[in-house]
Amino acid sequence: MGMHQTNINALASAAKLIGVKDVVICPGSRNAPLAMAFWRINSIQCHSIVDERSAAFFALGLAKASCQTVVLMCTSGSALVNFYPAILEAFYSEIPLLVLSADRPPEWIDQWDGQAIHQKQIFGSHVKWSEETSCNDELNPQAYFKLMLDGLQIANSDRKGPVHLNVPLREPLYEATLQAFEYPEFPIATIPQSSIESTFQWPESVVNSKQILIVHGADHTCNKHLQALQLPVLSDIISNKLAQCNVLDWEKVLMLSDEETLSKLQAEVLITTGKMVVSKPLKQFLRKFKPKFHFHITDTQYCADPFQTNPIIIHGQWASVQNTLPPSTAYLAAWQAAENALASKQLVQSLVALTEPNALAFILQHLPHRTMGLHFANSMSIRWASMLLPLFHDQWQVFANRGVSGIDGCTSTALGMALNSNHTQILFTGDLAFAYDNNAWFQSVIPSQLKVVVFNNFGGGIFDQIEGPRNMPEKHLIQTPHKFGFELLAKHYQINYALVQSAEALTIQFEKFLNTDGPCVLEIQTNNSDNYLQLQQYKQDNL
Repeated sequence: MGMHQTNINALASAAKLIGVKDVVICPGSRNAPLAMAFWRINSIQCHSIVDERSAAFFALGLAKASCQTVVLMCTSGSALVNFYPAILEAFYSEIPLLVLSADRPPEWIDQWDGQAIHQKQIFGSHVKWSEETSCNDELNPQAYFKLMLDGLQIANSDRKGPVHLNVPLREPLYEATLQAFEYPEFPIATIPQSSIESTFQWPESVVNSKQILIVHGADHTCNKHLQALQLPVLSDIISNKLAQCNVLDWEKVLMLSDEETLSKLQAEVLITTGKMVVSKPLKQFLRKFKPKFHFHITDTQYCADPFQTNPIIIHGQWASVQNTLPPSTAYLAAWQAAENALASKQLVQSLVALTEPNALAFILQHLPHRTMGLHFANSMSIRWASMLLPLFHDQWQVFANRGVSGIDGCTSTALGMALNSNHTQILFTGDLAFAYDNNAWFQSVIPSQLKVVVFNNFGGGIFDQIEGPRNMPEKHLIQTPHKFGFELLAKHYQINYALVQSAEALTIQFEKFLNTDGPCVLEIQTNNSDNYLQLQQYKQDNL
């Protein structure tokens, strides 16, 4: 076996020994030695996806589902740049990915040679680590092994995230094609794991406070070891801690209550877990009515400051510290009283008209209460879900790409997660997000447990919910109005499909959709003016 392939095989060997299970490979020629090295390891599952943008989000979904680092591989040139949107999402959502890019030798960069660009450190500050292998003609598998090992360990340590290893390769690329592969192995040093002390005690500012507010932010892991607490707990739609939420309609409280009520709900101590929150009313409330103290529970060294409250990091797991919190029963009662005062104010009354919130509420009410994953694309899908939080069952896991909150890659991410899951996965998406990522379906294996609900309001309905864009004469330039349905797209990719254009049709088609074998798309067509009017009526001051 040639010298170059031996070095490349050392990369695959390090991935195998550290436990990598999935590698997503985009077709190309320059990365052929890399593809061969990983394909020939039986313990690693290789997925071939032609569209690099889709492939990167697919890898993101695989990593979300498995909570393990996934390797993402491509050829040289523009292929690598197409990974960037998913790399941004992985960086801000803290999902471990290792990008392995083949590259041209340095002497051919800027020489009018095809697919030869500046790849080294191309992701800048949006990766945790970026290195490049040597392009010298020398046999040094241990150096390659160590680089790969370093990258994988950094991706999965502390604040998890993407890393990038660039691999310049000279021709010939296929010299070892018909040869038996050997995989050199070298010792792996273990990294000590930190743990919270069993004698943990809250600071006096917490112990002496009578108004402690818990906010659970985004977390794609399961909600385990949650206890009922005698203080207000607000769980974000993608926190996966709904079981602990004891003010289920908190977004309604924050959206519809007057200034005097909100001021009485101001926390003295805010304690947060997870990462970002979806709810804009919650962000606005915490930024305006700032707590005196803010503590963030995390097992990493990092915490953002989304409410400008100067959070203090407390190292550990929420399960380890929650049962030592003092009660704030009067404060909890105040939140629940504000919730009860708005009980008659409902976004959805019944499935009288086919609007997006009515349709989503109907679906949530008729989903079985068993373990499944619910995925929400960005734009209005996730916002409707947040406003309908009381309809969610705590057995469901909820996911969304909220790192940078883009509509790109929502379908691909759900596909990746579905492939690594034994449970039904349902993606709720909008027409533009679904169309934007339609290459997600261009792959050989579509998970049978994935089902997609497309809310088609014929063009960027979220911009009708925002007063500025709604009144803009050039609104069509940002809203993207269109007249397309998705029946032919589903037929093209051989996916089961059903169309809903009325409330009566939804009651019939949804049961068929849920019980259909294999992947299925349910397209729900709505009038965006009806969606807008329903939300505006909900927001009216006089109850």
